[in-house]
Amino acid sequence: MQIRDRRIVAVDISRGGEVERVLPGLVVDCSGSAAVSTLAGIPVFEKDESDQVPAIVVPLSNVSVPLESTADRLQILLAIRHAIDDGILEKGSEMVSLMPALEPGRVLLKLNLGHKAMRQPSVARQHCEQLAAFLKRSVAGFEQCKPVGDAATIAHRASRRMVGEVVLTGDDVLQARSVPDRVADGCWPIEKWLSTGEQELVALPAGKCYTIPAGALRSAHLDNLLGAGRIMSADADAIASARVVGCCLATGEAAGNLAADVAETGSAQAG
Repeated sequence: MQIRDRRIVAVDISRGGEVERVLPGLVVDCSGSAAVSTLAGIPVFEKDESDQVPAIVVPLSNVSVPLESTADRLQILLAIRHAIDDGILEKGSEMVSLMPALEPGRVLLKLNLGHKAMRQPSVARQHCEQLAAFLKRSVAGFEQCKPVGDAATIAHRASRRMVGEVVLTGDDVLQARSVPDRVADGCWPIEKWLSTGEQELVALPAGKCYTIPAGALRSAHLDNLLGAGRIMSADADAIASARVVGCCLATGEAAGNLAADVAETGSAQAG
């Protein structure tokens, strides 16, 4: 990567052993880890997993039970709770989320085991796989399920973030603050995952949302760098709300619109 006069002027991309040089007018970083800022050697907000502890995730295929309704999920969680009480499953199995995936018949099994996921990843993976085996053995609709891939993976919630012209703060979120250069809205609670595996939520006022400013997507250090998704410029509390999928999609679209504005007018102002 080459930088001149606060601009990224060249990026070398390696593909199949060959290096292709790109001369960008503007770069949008959607890496989820502030990769462009890191490669450029400019300041970033370092990730902090102290209250955003990773989860263990196993994708399951061939699942026929619907998960759209709360009742469906409660029946499964009740079966897991009975299995823990009977000594069939380990304590901690109740800290599971079952989420539909995009592919038909596929479910994401996400287990929140706190620091165990990082300190003993092999044990945590085994725990998750045992839970998947229980579902296959004991819960209707999971009889033909099987893990996708070879093993469970660690899903990190925290990441490095770009330092922007504006820093979205936890106070902005909880006060449902609105700004004139709004490019997206957010309404998710400040969601933290503790070392115990438990979830902590701090909600916004009922019916309120906060706005994400264009300045939180524009780098404070490079004039032609935008960041979207969970690398937006935000403090640890704010990103605990804004990192959810809805905000990531909205800020991705907003960054694309800002880039289009640059192409048309030479200005990345909100429009």
